[in-house]
Amino acid sequence: MMIMIANVKVEVSRAPRRPTMNWDEIGRAYEGQLVERAARAARLAHEMKASAYLPLLG
Repeated sequence: MMIMIANVKVEVSRAPRRPTMNWDEIGRAYEGQLVERAARAARLAHEMKASAYLPLLG
């Protein structure tokens, strides 16, 4: 497949869909990774906010 990006032709090849692959499971796994990343980022933000108060505790 050819795609034009800013007057430049880019050839893109698509991997053929193999019937043995379970695309639903792959999609759920990817969504699970996104949820885990978001949770990790939220936890890190909370820890950073909490660590800002550590010097006040003495």
